[in-house]
Amino acid sequence: MKLGYKSEEKESIYHSLKYREISSKENPHTYQKTDIIRQRDTLLSSMLSLSHDFICLTNTDGDIIYANQLMRNLIGISEGETKKRSIFEFLDKDSTDKLSFAIRNLKGGKSIIGLEVNSQSSNGERHEYELNAIPLGDNGSTVTILNIVRDITSHKRAEKEASKWENRHK
Repeated sequence: MKLGYKSEEKESIYHSLKYREISSKENPHTYQKTDIIRQRDTLLSSMLSLSHDFICLTNTDGDIIYANQLMRNLIGISEGETKKRSIFEFLDKDSTDKLSFAIRNLKGGKSIIGLEVNSQSSNGERHEYELNAIPLGDNGSTVTILNIVRDITSHKRAEKEASKWENRHK
C-alpha cells in the first residue's frame, strides 16, 4: 500500500506497505475511493502531528523510515536526516540488546508491548521510554515496524521516590 501523508513541513512522504493504486480503468468509482484515501491520509497526518507520543516507522534492521516531528525533535535530527539514521544510534547498549531481541520477535509477526529502553536526548538528558511496536507486512512477512514510544522518565522517578519514602517510613 502506498500510504501518503504530509509532514509538518508540508512535504509529501510515502511509505510502501501493501496498497496498489486504483486506476479509473479498473473501477468507475475511482474518484470516490481516491477521495476516501485522501481523507484517510489527512486524518493520519493530523494524528501523527498531534500525538504526544514519539512515533516512527523502521525497517527490520532498525533504520528509520519516518519519524514524527516530536520524535525528530527528541533525537535531534531533521526530516531530511531521518532516512539516514538507525534507531539503535539513540539507545544505550543494554537497550540495543533488548531491541535486537524484540525485532527478532517482530520479524516473526509478534507485537511488542511495554519494552522499556533507555536513551539520551539530543540535549544530553537521560530518559526512560516504553516502546510498543507492531509488525507491518505482506503475507506474514514483516517489512516495516510501527513504533510508538512514550517517555516514562517522570513516572519511573516518581516510583523510585515513593519507594524511598516507603522504606524510610517503615
